[in-house]
Amino acid sequence: MAVDNPLDLEITYEDPLHLHPIHDVDRPDHVAALTAAMEATGWDGPPLVVHDGTGLTGVHRIHAARAALPSIEVPTVAAAALFAAAGVDFDAEADLDDLGPELEQLYDKLPACVRQDYGMQA
Repeated sequence: MAVDNPLDLEITYEDPLHLHPIHDVDRPDHVAALTAAMEATGWDGPPLVVHDGTGLTGVHRIHAARAALPSIEVPTVAAAALFAAAGVDFDAEADLDDLGPELEQLYDKLPACVRQDYGMQA
């Protein structure tokens, strides 16, 4: 399993059934391709960024990990830790009651390299 984690954040491995994607799947064909890749080689790429059990990144990867046989544990990093490593106070900047609508603005507070490395495209 190859997990890209350039900020060397603490990684927790989660059962994908316990993660709640922040939005619905909009590319089922992408989920199918990811599922096939995960079944062949396991996880490959950055950990998901999560907050209180919600996957802020990796909606399609969560669904692919659920569908892969055997099921794939999902590497995750805490959003607050990622933002702190980039010098941003997540709790102060985020509307923790409704993260969805403001994700792009929240991600814009991070350096472009961090957004790229951790798959943070809203």
